[in-house]
Amino acid sequence: MKLSKVIKKYGSWAVTEYGIEHVGQPEYFIEKEVVHNSQGLGRTWKHHMAEKRWVNQGDFNAAHDYAMQLWPRAGQESTKG
Repeated sequence: MKLSKVIKKYGSWAVTEYGIEHVGQPEYFIEKEVVHNSQGLGRTWKHHMAEKRWVNQGDFNAAHDYAMQLWPRAGQESTKG
């Protein structure tokens, strides 16, 4: 799968026009519409991704933090421009 247009790259993760995408293998992506979603029981995407051995957690956390600011929840304004 080809990456969508990259907005900002954080090591092995990129914030793209689509959402958050892993650069390389395995292919993994999170649509921008769901970056704020929890995984149930108060678990965030950061908790979910921390369980995956192949994830560079620092890269993912940085990309996720940026994406959360770029695509705020409904009713909030973006702090990125």
